[in-house]
Amino acid sequence: VLNLMDRPDCLDDLMALATSLSTLGKQYSRFYWDFDLETSANGRKSTLLPTSSLRECMHKATRDTSLFPGVLAWLAALAIDEQTATAVDSILSPTSRSDTDGAQNPASIDIGSWGDWIGRLFSVAKSFQANVSTTTTKTSTSTSSSMPSPYYYDLDGRDQERSTSGVTYRTSSTTTTSSTVRTTELKGMAELEVSAILSLVMNVSLHSTQARVKILSLKFPSTGGQLSHETTLVVLFSLAIAPLTPSCRGATFNTIASLFQPPNASLSQEEQALLAEEGKNAWLYIESCQILPVRLLDQYRLQGHTMAENHALPGGLQFPPSSKKLASIPAPDAVFPKDPMYQIVYEFEHVESKDGVYPSTEGFLELIRSLVCAVGCPPNLGETFRVRTGCAPYMEYV
Repeated sequence: VLNLMDRPDCLDDLMALATSLSTLGKQYSRFYWDFDLETSANGRKSTLLPTSSLRECMHKATRDTSLFPGVLAWLAALAIDEQTATAVDSILSPTSRSDTDGAQNPASIDIGSWGDWIGRLFSVAKSFQANVSTTTTKTSTSTSSSMPSPYYYDLDGRDQERSTSGVTYRTSSTTTTSSTVRTTELKGMAELEVSAILSLVMNVSLHSTQARVKILSLKFPSTGGQLSHETTLVVLFSLAIAPLTPSCRGATFNTIASLFQPPNASLSQEEQALLAEEGKNAWLYIESCQILPVRLLDQYRLQGHTMAENHALPGGLQFPPSSKKLASIPAPDAVFPKDPMYQIVYEFEHVESKDGVYPSTEGFLELIRSLVCAVGCPPNLGETFRVRTGCAPYMEYV
């Protein structure tokens, strides 16, 4: 009998098959969990543990890192309800690991913690940002006396600053430097890994309140020095504005959205306060990153200074070559000019529309929905930067 688990060339396909089966529902995903009955003062309860096949793939991934995307995607597909999400969370929580009985204790299989994998996303985001050289030129002031468009966007680009970026992207074997103003994008294993991590965070966060608290509580060393730290939200928003394809950017928006669900009474006051505070921060990061180009709205025009002078996060989405190639295809029905300064509106009209699917736009809409449901609309949003405060620009966008 041939054991396909002994065939390295088959493992990726086997995990992909198991992942697809797991997404079909509980009746299929349960095949990859064992039940462990525990007895406590409150009675007996059932705990889920990975089956031998899942444990073996996890062990193999610790020796062959190319298997990690497949393993993470499989774990993400298994997190379909609160119980399974809690089980996956325990695998990625270092506090639950022990050195006892590695065959039965999933926590003893060190495939990395939440901090390790979200830290990996931070490294990817920084690889785009570290070598970005930005040139800014002011456009001439238009003398047009035309009225703003019905949607309030300043379509003639009056009094705006345009910026483009060139990126040096370092891989393990080569270094490619842009001598002209251009960006790079994730491809191959890097894209698979990022997608798998985002799926894992999203699926577990959607079903596990405790996992959301853990993930939002993480801190990562900042590039500004050892004494400063960045939060998970900063990591995810830094990734969201990087030159990603619409599908990957949309997955990032959906992942951020999964971290904000309606309040849960089972949480402590400290945990509820953390989620509420991070929800307010998420609104500030959306405004800071200018994902929606509020600065181009006539009635919301910024006063005096720019966002970059007041926030650590760089403002504005970056677009990869594949998106720019799609944008180069003529779009005679487009309402907005073909200019990246229109941010997600540009991506919607000139990139996603060419494929007929809108993952980035839908992800951003889901992010707005989740924040409204979880923390409401801050009435003072943008008070430092614009005359009319609040979430009106985002509601109008929706």
